Amino acid sequence: MSLAVAGCAPKPTIVGKWQGTVAQPGGAINTVMEFTPDGKEAITGQGGRAGMTMNIAVSGTYIVSGTNLTQNLTTMTMGTRTMPIPPQQAKPTPFTLDGDHLTLTNPGTNESLTLTRVK
Repeated sequence: MSLAVAGCAPKPTIVGKWQGTVAQPGGAINTVMEFTPDGKEAITGQGGRAGMTMNIAVSGTYIVSGTNLTQNLTTMTMGTRTMPIPPQQAKPTPFTLDGDHLTLTNPGTNESLTLTRVK
């Protein structure tokens, strides 16, 4: 019986809400990424330099294939202004899941961003 239960363990998934900090030349940006079961994605970020805070929101869709995440981001909101993001060739981003940690690796620079699952 224990073998049947062990075989039914849920497969790790990126679906859910994740948070972390992105280091930028202009200052750190606190980031939240949310992936829904129906393939939609929302990213919010807040941060900047001392005395100047920036709020940004990006939305679109995503596809997971193995350990690659392909994002198709379609709109960006900065403050009260929403703009479309021009279509572009989406490149797969390698990722790893380790418990409540999601690490995305930029394929162009090999820099990584580790996010923690929001419970």
